[in-house]
Amino acid sequence: MSSYWILFAFVSYFFVLWGISKIASAKTDNLSFFTAGHRAPWYIIAVGMIGTSLSGVTFLSVPGEVSNNSMHYFQFVIGNFLGYLVIGRYLLPFYYKKRYVSIYQFFQERYGQMSQRTGAFSFLVAQLAGAAFRLFLVALVFDQLVFSPLGIPFEVAVMIIVFAIWLYTRRGGLKSIVWTDAIQTVLLLGAMIATLSYVINQVGGLDALRGSRSAVVMDWDWKSPTFAIKQIVAGFFLTLVMNGLDQNMMQKNLACKNSIDGQKNIYSFSIVFVIVNLLFLILGVGLFEFTDVFAVTVPAKTDFLYSYLTMNHFPFFLQLLFILGVCAAAYSSADSSLTSLTTSFCVDILSWDNEKLSSKISERGRIHIAFSVILFLIIICFYRFNDQSVVTMIFKFAGYAYGPLLGMFVFGFFTNIKTFDRLVPIFAILSPIGTWIFSLILEQWLPEYKVGFELILFNGVLMFCFLLSGNIIQTLQKPNSMPTKFKVFK
Repeated sequence: MSSYWILFAFVSYFFVLWGISKIASAKTDNLSFFTAGHRAPWYIIAVGMIGTSLSGVTFLSVPGEVSNNSMHYFQFVIGNFLGYLVIGRYLLPFYYKKRYVSIYQFFQERYGQMSQRTGAFSFLVAQLAGAAFRLFLVALVFDQLVFSPLGIPFEVAVMIIVFAIWLYTRRGGLKSIVWTDAIQTVLLLGAMIATLSYVINQVGGLDALRGSRSAVVMDWDWKSPTFAIKQIVAGFFLTLVMNGLDQNMMQKNLACKNSIDGQKNIYSFSIVFVIVNLLFLILGVGLFEFTDVFAVTVPAKTDFLYSYLTMNHFPFFLQLLFILGVCAAAYSSADSSLTSLTTSFCVDILSWDNEKLSSKISERGRIHIAFSVILFLIIICFYRFNDQSVVTMIFKFAGYAYGPLLGMFVFGFFTNIKTFDRLVPIFAILSPIGTWIFSLILEQWLPEYKVGFELILFNGVLMFCFLLSGNIIQTLQKPNSMPTKFKVFK
């Protein structure tokens, strides 16, 4: 497929999304931008969330990751599923009861305004980096297939991609994204299923995949970074943090009419999420079997295996579907990230009340532009320094960035203890630093043990301890102060 065909598919796809967003964003206001008016159908949100949670990482990097760790990533997915069940059972009803626009309003209610801003800042940093990581991988693929052959620099390619996302999200926000993401999910899954069917047929059927050396799911070696128990537990807690305590994912869940619809959304989505990830891992096994059967050289960076085989060894219709799938993977994740970043900054950092949320449309637009520019700059920086598999990079970074959020929410939900609000920002900085030091010490004590995604657990525990120390400091300063009467879960 020539670069011009790919460019034509990219431009056509963008105009379809832009047209849908124009229709969906008619008569919209700031509250529709932030909450979709709490009128979005739960089943449409559930479909769209699949694309948001998968993104370009699952579409491109997860099949390639099979080369490094077989199908052990599915252990992590099992933990994800358990985490979604807890989110649906406990967190969603609580958020709906409070009617939060941003879930970090909980910190203001529980601890104080500095804590709200600290939680929001942790989210902003983590979400910007995560969105950049995901979009970076997709931008590399487009650069290799389209922009580089046409003589367009990588920086310009990224600018075009980010500008396109900003253009169709700038007015409608969540109200538009609910519908565009659903369409993008269908395209993403369609591309994957069509490719999987073709690969299975080429390598000799499912029996060939079952006998592959990569078709191993469970890892029971406790010294391995992919040890089953460690992966499941890490997947559980990372899901709680990166979904249940993350404004990006919860903003979509809170767009439903009520908590019952929200639970229908999260439960149905979680089941499909497991199935889809399993299919992507099976695709990865199939791709490596394809390279063995047809003696194809595997790219040095396995993130590009799917794109390399598709564009060089697969028929034209699969190439076209792949390009549309890449577009869907990039946009379905990045568009909701930009919207949630804008929402959290307005509500948590600038402390907009309902009146300001309804009126400051132009200012919200400028903030949306600013985050688009920041996202562009982070992608360029990541382009200069990345040397790891993107899927590994994202979850490793999440362990450091989301850990303080985990500690803050657990401390707030399960205790009545007050903390020193003004010290919370310092605690949120010390917690990841302490976690990093702990990982270095652990690897010195146990050279055979490889630290993995479980870093987020220690990070959360450390933040919990810091918050507890904040209560001691506050008590010493004000001996007569009493614990707050606040309990969420009994």
